[in-house]
Amino acid sequence: MQTMLAAAKQANWKEAMKHDFYMELPNPPGKYSYPIEGPTYAMLPLGKSTNSYVLQYYTWVFNHGDADLRALDYITLPDFLKKDIMAYWKKHGLSW
Repeated sequence: MQTMLAAAKQANWKEAMKHDFYMELPNPPGKYSYPIEGPTYAMLPLGKSTNSYVLQYYTWVFNHGDADLRALDYITLPDFLKKDIMAYWKKHGLSW
């Protein structure tokens, strides 16, 4: 898990925001970085009422799920990125 976290820390999240958070992390720099890393995405169609359930879930995970995710050996997102993602939702009319 530490090697994946080291790779994620090398990501240019601000640049990725310009591309709807899309990025790949092949061979990221850093002595301890895992050689191939990539985020997982959830796509939501605009204007669907069911999006509110998905957004409620991710908001809960962002605010309360870090300990559970770490216990399962998942990497958590940095707090600044969670805030940026929620701002992105609002900007694009996704809310709950």
